[in-house]
Amino acid sequence: MAMRTNLWAIVSVVFLVWAVAATSMAASYFQTTQNQQKIIDSMQDLIDEVTIKASIAIDYGNGTTVWHNDTVFPVGTNLFNATKKIANLTFDTTFDIYVTGINGVMQNATSGQFWVYEIWNNGTWEIDWSTTVTTFVVGNHQLIRWSLHTWT
Repeated sequence: MAMRTNLWAIVSVVFLVWAVAATSMAASYFQTTQNQQKIIDSMQDLIDEVTIKASIAIDYGNGTTVWHNDTVFPVGTNLFNATKKIANLTFDTTFDIYVTGINGVMQNATSGQFWVYEIWNNGTWEIDWSTTVTTFVVGNHQLIRWSLHTWT
């Protein structure tokens, strides 16, 4: 009987040590993850201070529109550099920078098709005639659309 009691006592002590060790490791893991989350949150705050998110659409004029939603750009990025990040551009530099093609789709002066950018403003797309692709600074959460527009 004494042997049986000793066996149960030893098994109980082993399980007690295991339970204490497992609880300590779980508490340590929890504390580590909490500290890492604080570091991640503070880094995200720093990133948010120097970046913006904007959504840019490319309307190819044939019924195909490709959206690049919530794309991250450095604060102060102009539309030319933002568009270069999401697409392959062909452009002319005779006067400032003039986009003549996006992803291989070229403007066609003969048929009156030209690339223009539009800004979503108060529920409608508006062409911003007051800026160029290098002077237009992309804003945070802004919606911008490039369109292969036909002028008739």
